[in-house]
Amino acid sequence: MDPFEPTTFELPEDEIETMDDLADPGAAMRKDQIEAYLIHGGLIGILRSNLSGGRSQPRVWLRPDTIGNVTHTFERERGVVGGDVVPFMAVHDNKVFTPKRDEVLSFLRSFNLDPPDAERIISSVGTAP
Repeated sequence: MDPFEPTTFELPEDEIETMDDLADPGAAMRKDQIEAYLIHGGLIGILRSNLSGGRSQPRVWLRPDTIGNVTHTFERERGVVGGDVVPFMAVHDNKVFTPKRDEVLSFLRSFNLDPPDAERIISSVGTAP
């Protein structure tokens, strides 16, 4: 079989589930999973979503993806925790922009993180003057 050729098959309707059925958006995410996601690129990716400011500033939520990893979404109905506006211009050189540090700390708290957790995430990601 050629791995680049589509494969077709038939199943009875009662044996098929939609992706929405498989992913439980209400599934609890562990704090260590949230922290790891944010430390290893998630926070910087989120902060990059609001570099232009303006009227429609993005809000972000965290949620589990279809295989249980933490990811973020800009759609309220798909989110589990969060919902705060992403701090404007809070990233510089792939680090938290120091003048925005307090805003980012507050933003991290919207993910049900305690102040020490938020501090640890910023410390791990680093700050830039």
